[in-house]
This record gives sequence, structure tokens and C-alpha cells, in this order.
Amino acid sequence: MTANVGNHYDVIVIGAGISSLATLKCLLEAGLTAVVIERTDGVGGLWTFRENDYGVMRFTHM
Repeated sequence: MTANVGNHYDVIVIGAGISSLATLKCLLEAGLTAVVIERTDGVGGLWTFRENDYGVMRFTHM
């Protein structure tokens, strides 16, 4: 979701990691308006592999 200047949200969630996504889900289910602000072009936070950035390592297996 792209936030436009002048929009009103009940909550602004910083970061699109797994905890933020779970928080967003709960907020929306509670009837609140919310927006997520993320510095990268993807979601997943530390669980997203990025070649030259901080995140989960390529060889991580679960």
C-alpha cells in the first residue's frame, strides 16, 4: 500500500517484518486503519535473503 500525504491512519507500523505483518493483521481485524512503512521493496524483514544487505543467510534451513 502506498501512503499519500493527507491520508489518516489510526496506526503506522514501521517495518514489514514478520512481527509487523502479524500486527497489521490484528489491527485490521480490530477495525483500525493502518499502513506499513518499509525501507526496502519487499516484506519479510530478517527472514528475507538479500545478497548485499542484512537478513537471513543463504544457507539457512528450517
